[in-house]
Amino acid sequence: MKRIRGSDARESNQETGSLIIPLEKKLEGGEITSRQFAFRMTGTDGTDKTVYIEPVEGQVNLGSAQFELAYSLADSGKTYTYSIVEIGNEADEEIIYDEHTEKLVVSLADNGQGVLEATPVFYSLNEYGYTVEDPEKDTLRFTNTVRKGVESFELQIMKRIYGNMGNKKDVFDFTIQFFDVDQAYDPDSVPDAWTKLEDGKYSFRLGHRKSTSVTLPFGITYVVTEAPQDYRSEINISVGSSTMENQAAAPTAKGQITDDTTVFFRNTRGVAIPTNVRRAASGFGLTVFGTGGLIALLEQRRRKKKAGAHSPGHLKA
Repeated sequence: MKRIRGSDARESNQETGSLIIPLEKKLEGGEITSRQFAFRMTGTDGTDKTVYIEPVEGQVNLGSAQFELAYSLADSGKTYTYSIVEIGNEADEEIIYDEHTEKLVVSLADNGQGVLEATPVFYSLNEYGYTVEDPEKDTLRFTNTVRKGVESFELQIMKRIYGNMGNKKDVFDFTIQFFDVDQAYDPDSVPDAWTKLEDGKYSFRLGHRKSTSVTLPFGITYVVTEAPQDYRSEINISVGSSTMENQAAAPTAKGQITDDTTVFFRNTRGVAIPTNVRRAASGFGLTVFGTGGLIALLEQRRRKKKAGAHSPGHLKA
């Protein structure tokens, strides 16, 4: 909760203070210059503001700006929703613009002493693409990317199966789709094992230690999804020389092609063996006995031995 300067008169509708909302801009592969990028905020309270990014001293690819929202005590008890977008420059073909929309909700309340307090709530996209509250977030963030001279990179998808109950013969179904900004994209060529689906996606299958790959232009977005099975799934993504553990939440990995990329699907299935379980070898393979089963087996062998001692073949003349 952030406090806004109060007014002496409770009934006053004059401006009592302002709330500062910081914005951070990153330019991957480039250098930010003054007023190079602009952002617009619109709100349910009638807000319509534009700000320009200024470089952060000592960080060539980082810039910042801030929105200032003014309120009065008349806003007490109200909640406003804001949308923030980047104003892209279509003529600048060297930059891939971040086209997502940031969401901000501000709730206002009088603390009973003529002081207006604001509670800003920031939002982020979760792994499934839904906008959800992000309690750890306190800054609006956008990232643009400068197109590289290299035309294309390789996207490789790999599969491994682990665990004492994992079946190395299992085969997993995948779908993959591609986007160029917000338009569906079809690669010039895909592996023969891929099948084109009616919804524009491709499907393919991978088993243990198998992989598939496709060459994609810089800036293309991929979304690859593994069909669920009774395995615990993890996804690791490597971009260039960087590897990010558990970067994506199973079963979907999403990213933008900026370098050679590997998406590694790891599936694990196993059971823990209790410490009081023993293994005994039999002529037919491995037999597992708990404590009771082992006692029963020993008793059975003792009885057989005793019976054998008095069988007709062992009677004395």
